[in-house]
Amino acid sequence: MSLHGYRYEFANNQIKSRREEQYNQTFSSLIDAVPHDIMFELANACNHRCFFCALADSTRKAHILDFSLMEKLLRQAFLMGIRSVGMYGCGEPFIVPDLARRVVLAKKIGFTYVYVTTNGGLATKERLREVLDSGLDSLKFSINAGTVATYKEVHGKDDFEKVLDRVRFASTYNKEKLNGRVILSVSCVNSIKNDREIEKLQEILRPYIDEFVAYGMNNQTGHKNNDSIRGSLKSRPQALPCPMIFNRIHIQSEGYISACCEDYQNYLAISDLHFATIENVWKGDVFNNLRVRHLRGDVSGTLCDTCVNGSTSDILPLNDQLYTPFNFNKISSNTNKK
Repeated sequence: MSLHGYRYEFANNQIKSRREEQYNQTFSSLIDAVPHDIMFELANACNHRCFFCALADSTRKAHILDFSLMEKLLRQAFLMGIRSVGMYGCGEPFIVPDLARRVVLAKKIGFTYVYVTTNGGLATKERLREVLDSGLDSLKFSINAGTVATYKEVHGKDDFEKVLDRVRFASTYNKEKLNGRVILSVSCVNSIKNDREIEKLQEILRPYIDEFVAYGMNNQTGHKNNDSIRGSLKSRPQALPCPMIFNRIHIQSEGYISACCEDYQNYLAISDLHFATIENVWKGDVFNNLRVRHLRGDVSGTLCDTCVNGSTSDILPLNDQLYTPFNFNKISSNTNKK
C-alpha cells in the first residue's frame, strides 16, 4: 500500500494514524501553530555513513545534547501541553550513553508517547534491555537494504546480520518480558540499490515487528543530490505550508530550536535555548514570520526553498550566530527538488 511517499508492507495503525495526522494537517493562519510533538536530536553524529544521508557531509561540530538542558526543555514542553517526544533527529541516538535515562526522565515527567529511531548498529542487547525497560513506547530500526552486500554499500558498515539479530532480540524481550508493550517497527529508505530487496527484507522481519514501511528518498533539504540514486517509490511531496513549523518542535544537539528535522547545518535554527524558553521562541516574531511566508507561498532565500522548490540561490540562515555555512550552489538547482 502506498500513501504520500510511504509504502506500508504492513502497518501498526497507531503509528500510521499519528504519522498521517502529522504530515497531512492543514493550516490557514498563525492560530494553527500548536505543537503536538517535540523531537530531540540527542547527537548530530552517526556510526553509519548512509550514501543518501546529508549527515555524512555535515560540517557542524559534533555535540551531544546536555542532559540538564534537555530536562529543562522537557518540562517546558510538558507545560505547553505536549505529550509526545521523539529522540533521534539527524544523528544516531545510541551514540548517547544515557539514552535510557533520558527516556525514563520523559516518562517520569508525564509524556505518554516516547519514541526512538536507530540504525541498530550500537544497540547491544544490554543497551536494548535498558531502553526497552525505560518505558519507551516505540522503537524503530532503520534498515535500508535486504542483503549483506547491499547493506554494506548503503550504510557504509557491515552490520546487517548484527542489526537483524538485534531486532529479533528486541522482539523476543518485548514479548516475554514486557507483554509486547513496545511498538517495534522497521523503516527502509528506497534506493536503486534496494529496489528489489524491500519485499525480501520485510518478509525476513515480519514475525518480529509491528510495522514495516518503505520511504521514498528525498534530497535532504537540498544538502544532497540524490536524484540518480532514487528507487521506484516517490518521496513524500513537499508543499507549503510545511506542517513541521506548525505542529512539531525540533531541538538540535547544541540546544538550539530549529524549524526543521533535517536542518543539518542549522540554517533554520532560531534561538539558543540556554538563554530562551521554547514557548517564547515558538510564539516569537522569527518563527511567526517564517510561518507567514509559508502561508503566503514565498520562502525564497531560506532553507525551506531548497526543500520545496529546489532553489539554491542566496540561502541565508534565520540566525547568523547559530548556523554552519554550506555551499548550496555546488548542488544543481534542477536536481534539488524532492
